[in-house]
Amino acid sequence: MGQISVSLEDNLIVVDFEEEADYFEKADLKISTIYEAVTYPCCSNEACRKKKLQNKRCVICLEEVKTGSKGCRVVVDIDDVNTSKTTKITLSNALVMLVFGITEDDLADDDKLVSLLCIKLPVTFKAKVSDNRLYVIDIE
Repeated sequence: MGQISVSLEDNLIVVDFEEEADYFEKADLKISTIYEAVTYPCCSNEACRKKKLQNKRCVICLEEVKTGSKGCRVVVDIDDVNTSKTTKITLSNALVMLVFGITEDDLADDDKLVSLLCIKLPVTFKAKVSDNRLYVIDIE
């Protein structure tokens, strides 16, 4: 198992992480089940990272947004092809577009999004899964 050691040298904190060889090893993953797909209006300011609007206002920059962009949230089962382990994960806007190969134009409404995503199933890719999040994603 990985080990973190921290030491204080000359008022600097030095962190040394000895990691296992497979820490960043990517698994062969497959999405074959979609539980929910929701589109929503979001802030178009890049710094706000597609944050969902509340009462037409961004909760990050606090600006009132009249014509923002669209965002989405999709809940899926991700199967590890090699271990048969299944993890339920919520994918945010950027991950949905990356993994399913869609664009913001495809986020017109919930029904259109669900139809488009279902047509693309099953989706296969490589990534590290940890704490119900995806890291270091390779799309095939």
